[in-house]
Amino acid sequence: MSKWGILSLLFLVLVVVVLALPRAEKRWRINGVEINLEVADSPEERVKGLSGRDSLGENEGMVFVFEQPGIYPFWMRQMKFELDFLWVRDCRVVELTEKVPPTAWQSGRAGPTRVSPSQPVDMVIEVNGGFVERHGVELGDKIEKC
Repeated sequence: MSKWGILSLLFLVLVVVVLALPRAEKRWRINGVEINLEVADSPEERVKGLSGRDSLGENEGMVFVFEQPGIYPFWMRQMKFELDFLWVRDCRVVELTEKVPPTAWQSGRAGPTRVSPSQPVDMVIEVNGGFVERHGVELGDKIEKC
């Protein structure tokens, strides 16, 4: 086999391996509770978020990672269940928005529900509505494995 044939074969194997990798997920701890967080760190993943899903497991969620702190608005486009938002900066909860209802047009209002923090954040964690209350998450709580 020629040098180019071997390089092409190696490239093909690399592509197959990368495509077979599972979506980035991390096990983090919030206020003593272990939680699996899918990582949304690309623009495409951030736009899609949890849209269209029927539910999340009890200790599952999604974390949106930003390169620099900012005030990032979120909208509940095509959501089917309520969410709690943990607004995070430097691995500390700096703000909480609880029990945000699913997409507003499904409940008779015009347009999707929108939420945003009142201060710059570098991460946003979305979990099932009621998670914050059930697990006693408070401002200043550390997000471990950040």
